[in-house]
Amino acid sequence: MSDLTQLAELIHPDDSMRFKLFAQKVIVQEDARITVEVHSLVSTSNNDRKALEQKIRDALNNFIKADWAFSTIKRGGEAVGYERVTLNASTRIPVSEVYNLEERARQASTEGLSLKEPQINYSIPSARVTETVEELRMQIIEDAKRQIEVIDKATGRKWRIGDIGFGLQDSRSEMRTGKGAYRVSDDAIADLFSESDEAGMTSAERITLVADVTLRTQR
Repeated sequence: MSDLTQLAELIHPDDSMRFKLFAQKVIVQEDARITVEVHSLVSTSNNDRKALEQKIRDALNNFIKADWAFSTIKRGGEAVGYERVTLNASTRIPVSEVYNLEERARQASTEGLSLKEPQINYSIPSARVTETVEELRMQIIEDAKRQIEVIDKATGRKWRIGDIGFGLQDSRSEMRTGKGAYRVSDDAIADLFSESDEAGMTSAERITLVADVTLRTQR
């Protein structure tokens, strides 16, 4: 009697089979979030908020042309007859625009208005991470279906997906996302890019989704 036949005889209608599957994808950084401090001196008699906002936007677009968003504008006392207006402006820019930021901000500043301390955040946007996790979830489901075909032939029984638990903790020392996946950036994925022309000087993150799959026999 073959090993497969013996295995088939041991299987009962309520049998289940459990195993882990995982899928991963490297996301290449396409853009980054930049935040810059805006400082402006305005006359205390000047209440034209729209004119001030336009002046700030003009300076920001001279710095980097983009769709800028403002934080709450703060006003504080300065010299007699003037007050200092401060805010943070942020936007997402292509990684190709990330260069010589301090000098470009200085050159975009005008009399009475200065752009300071540009900061860059290279984190992948959460919407893009969510989209990738959904894609990986579908990959795992398709992988589980392929496993069922193999197991059906090996056992002589019909199996179905009984349960899939996504995002279970494994041994990886990666950052967990809100969607149950794991993220790791740059250094930890350098080996994945060692023979690729896509990497260059571009930042990247690897998204890994782990799943605990349970198969059950057909009743």
